[in-house]
Amino acid sequence: MALFNPLLATAYDLQCLLENDKISSQKLVEIYYDEIKNHDIKLNSISRLASKEKILAQAKILDEERKNGIIRSNLHGIPIVVKV
Repeated sequence: MALFNPLLATAYDLQCLLENDKISSQKLVEIYYDEIKNHDIKLNSISRLASKEKILAQAKILDEERKNGIIRSNLHGIPIVVKV
């Protein structure tokens, strides 16, 4: 059983999972990256998406910061999409 539904989870839900060591930022990136790849074929709403490797590398840094008690904001380690 999944920890959360990626289509319905709020930032607060994800933050709680991260704070309680139930999931890592790297795992969140994998889940949401795959969701984008699976659904955007039909939606065609994402014009540019960074490489998975690049995003995972950044998520790894954020996971390390969290382990060391460094939390930059309430969105620390949560993948976001910016639509302009």
